[in-house]
Amino acid sequence: MAISNRDRVGKGFEVLSEGLTDFVDEVMQKALNSTDWNLVWAQKDAAKTVGSTKTYEKHDPQVQLRAITEYGYDFKESLSRAEQAFATELREARNQ
Repeated sequence: MAISNRDRVGKGFEVLSEGLTDFVDEVMQKALNSTDWNLVWAQKDAAKTVGSTKTYEKHDPQVQLRAITEYGYDFKESLSRAEQAFATELREARNQ
């Protein structure tokens, strides 16, 4: 059976996530002063919207790419602006 383009892209994001997990985890632990930064971030986001419950998984590529784009200042030591722009493009591609 042939693999669809959607499956290929999905597999690509899975591979990307594997590569980003430790890197993003290290930077975000420092940025949010917690080893459970994903829970801290989810609570901060949930507080902005009444009745909203958010959960973020460290291995989710959407969460990882969002971290790179929204916490760009914290990633500046490791990623150039051009590299951060790639994260923005990947995030947009994933959303489509």
